Amino acid sequence: MSPTRNPRIVVTGWLALGLSLALTACSGPDRPGPNVQDVPKGFAFDANASAARKVFLDAQPLDQSGWFAMNSNDDHSSIMITTYSGQIPEDAIYAARAAHEQRWGRRAGSTSGLDYGPVEEVEIDGHDAFAWEIRQFYKGDLSSIDWVAVVPYEDETYSVEFHAGMEEHMDPDLIRRTVESFEAK
Repeated sequence: MSPTRNPRIVVTGWLALGLSLALTACSGPDRPGPNVQDVPKGFAFDANASAARKVFLDAQPLDQSGWFAMNSNDDHSSIMITTYSGQIPEDAIYAARAAHEQRWGRRAGSTSGLDYGPVEEVEIDGHDAFAWEIRQFYKGDLSSIDWVAVVPYEDETYSVEFHAGMEEHMDPDLIRRTVESFEAK
C-alpha cells in the first residue's frame, strides 16, 4: 500500500500539519487578564498550563497560564504567568530566589546545572518589580536561558517566567523585552 493511501499516515500527516499551524500562530494579548504584550512568533497559548517549578515554592497559585513553542528536536520554550494572592514583600522575593539557587543551583566544579544571576530592580507595568536571569548548562554547554520577574501589586503578585530552551529564543534582549511587556490589565 502506498504511504499516501495508508489511513494512519494520512491522519498523522493532517495532525502534524494542524499542530504546525497552531505553533506558528502567535496567541497575542487578545484575552482578558494578565498578559505579556510582546509574545514572540511561534508560541501557542494554553490557559490551563502550570509551571513545573513555581517561584514561591510554598505559595498556592490563584491562576496560571502560559505560551509554549516546541521544535522537532523536542527543544521547547515557554512563557508562564502565575498569580498569587496578596502583595508578596521584597524580602520574600529575595528569599524565594535564594531558595531556588540553594536547591537547584550548579555546584562548584560541575559542568552541568543552573547559574542564578543577581536580583535586579526593574519597572514592569508601572510597578517596581524584581527580576533575575538563570542560565542552564549541560556538560559545559549553555542549554537554556530564563528570565524570571516578580511584580507585586496591592492585592496580587505575579511571576512572569520566560524559559528559552530553543536556540532562536536564547536572545537575552528578546527574553527580557517579552517579560517586561507584562500587563496585569
